[in-house]
This record gives sequence, structure tokens and C-alpha cells, in this order.
Amino acid sequence: MQNAGNPEAFRRGSKFAGLTDEFGEEPKANSLQWDAVFEDGALYKHGNVGQGLYVDPARDFVGVYFSTNGYIPPYGEDRAQGFLRQAAKYLNGE
Repeated sequence: MQNAGNPEAFRRGSKFAGLTDEFGEEPKANSLQWDAVFEDGALYKHGNVGQGLYVDPARDFVGVYFSTNGYIPPYGEDRAQGFLRQAAKYLNGE
């Protein structure tokens, strides 16, 4: 899963800039059903209306969130994914 994506195509796609902003760093690609894959092997999947899954095998960390923004437009900003990545790093002493 960590290596199945096409980094060059991902960087040209519409999600790259938004994910880079949300995480504060560039994902290397997307892969299979994962929206973002990082150099360190961490994976992120965004669901509908404030749902997401962050899996970080190297840090032995999994984060799940749901309903972090409203159901009536405008939905607002969803920043939980960036917080989960930072929590994984923090708990790993980084």
C-alpha cells in the first residue's frame, strides 16, 4: 500500500495542495484507497463529512475521527488529520 501510488501524478492532482496544507507537510502519493501516503509509511483516508482514518505503522499508532465538522453547509475546516499525525509523532518522542 505504501508504494503502489504514482507520486508524480499525485503532485499534479487537485488533492495534493489541500492535503499538504492540512498536514503541514507533503504526502508522497496516494495509493489504492488511501488519500495520502507519507515517506515514513503513514497512511491517511478521508471519509465523508468529517470522518477519517490515520494509520502509522512505524509509530504503532492508529487514529480515527468522525463528526469533526457540521452536516449543513458550509461545513467548515477539518483539521483532525493533521492533529493525528502530530500526535503520532509526539507520542513517539519526535
